[in-house]
Amino acid sequence: MIFTDIRDPKFSYRISGRQLVSVKERAFKEPNVYVIVDDIDKIMWCTQYYAADSDADDTYALELYVLGKKKPERLFCISTRNAFDTALALKDHIPHLLYGHNREYERLFRENPRELMELAKSKK
Repeated sequence: MIFTDIRDPKFSYRISGRQLVSVKERAFKEPNVYVIVDDIDKIMWCTQYYAADSDADDTYALELYVLGKKKPERLFCISTRNAFDTALALKDHIPHLLYGHNREYERLFRENPRELMELAKSKK
């Protein structure tokens, strides 16, 4: 398990085989499983940010930049620490994962994602 939302302990992000999935446990039924990334080795880079402010809770997100996808995938988290811990947990499974805001990574992701993947793998 990578992350469980303490506001909803039946929900989590997990690595299943080589897939990153979200899982929502349900009473008396099979859990709902949604594939976020079909092959975690395609995740090149991640950043975290403050996503939303509400009356109930603040929300943070970890954006995953994936080879072959135009937009990043988002994992929603309960704190900046939780987002960082999630990135560390992902790094345990994805040795080439880059972390943090970087203009050069942004440019490469837009213009030449394969070059970004090569850069990520060169920095393991």
